[in-house]
Amino acid sequence: MRIIREKNGDVSLSMLAEFTDYGVSRCNVSGCHETPSTLILDMQPNWPPIGMCETHFQEATQPGGASFKFEFNNFNAFKRDEE
Repeated sequence: MRIIREKNGDVSLSMLAEFTDYGVSRCNVSGCHETPSTLILDMQPNWPPIGMCETHFQEATQPGGASFKFEFNNFNAFKRDEE
């Protein structure tokens, strides 16, 4: 498993490029619609890249970890809603 993220959890232009390259446009934790701060690759064989928001990444890195369900759809957390 490879984890790509900025040390401070921010989303820089280089991280935006990584998300774009891997087709990640949201936190893939089921029910979450936040922008991702972390890219997780090769979590399981043949799994797609996973985006994770800062909140869920911090939960996952606590002692004991966390268990998540993931969803993959066309939702784009980087796109602003048109009014």
